[in-house]
Amino acid sequence: MGIVDTDQRPGGTEASFIINRGEVYPIFIPSLEVFEDTTFLNITAADTITSAITRNPQGSLLVPTGKTMVPIYEELRQLVLDYSNITLNNLDGYCGGNPFRKGMFTRYMTDNLIGYIDVPSGSWNIPDEATRDPQREVERYQQIIDLHQPADLAILGIGENGHIAFNEPGTPVDSGVHVVDLTEETRLANADDFGDINLVPYQAITIGIGDILQAKRILLVAKGEGKREAIQKMIYGPITTDVPASLLRFHPQVTIMMDIAAGRDIFDFADVRHKYAFNPPVGINVDAKAA
Repeated sequence: MGIVDTDQRPGGTEASFIINRGEVYPIFIPSLEVFEDTTFLNITAADTITSAITRNPQGSLLVPTGKTMVPIYEELRQLVLDYSNITLNNLDGYCGGNPFRKGMFTRYMTDNLIGYIDVPSGSWNIPDEATRDPQREVERYQQIIDLHQPADLAILGIGENGHIAFNEPGTPVDSGVHVVDLTEETRLANADDFGDINLVPYQAITIGIGDILQAKRILLVAKGEGKREAIQKMIYGPITTDVPASLLRFHPQVTIMMDIAAGRDIFDFADVRHKYAFNPPVGINVDAKAA
């Protein structure tokens, strides 16, 4: 795939496909679920992950970190699941530092999931956060990701600037595993995890958007007012590398689960009781076509 940067969008007079540099990209409508009860959101997300594991006990998942996932992983820990043949591959990891110090993703995964479940050695993979040769680690981790593609489920959060994994604005749609220079906005968002922004690494290794789009299914979870604008741009804005999450509209099996704060701009939720799921959103015209 080439880099996509277009003002076409799937709504109103817009398109169900776009043509960019001679290539046709179909646009798909994600399944949108807005939850009044955050606990129910966490349980439903955990159920979705559980279903992926039970559907293919020898499959693989792309798994994230972040505050959004803490209660979801807590729900998973309470379930009796067979992880003996499942492969868990982390979306990303920091560069440069003790992997087990506060804030690092190796520490996060150990504290929130891996330390509680029976995953065989070698079945959980994460970029080596202690690496002194990031480019060599990129090559090693790409081999791991490729070995387990397509993942049965890619689980994502979303950054306030629309990043997914650590794919910052401007990341090509066909990107693979790469080293990324973290934006100041992203470092500020993660400062609480380290206790001081000066302790947040400046670089990370992340799987690419192209890797994510190879997954069979994608689940994105968003919570809080801070994600509201990113969600609105992702769903209704232009499909553009300036908002990496918008590129997920090229995937046919995407579910977005939101609390009301994050999904505030999606629809009038006056009638919401416990959960409101709908597909497609109001205003989408999937029959319209434009070049």
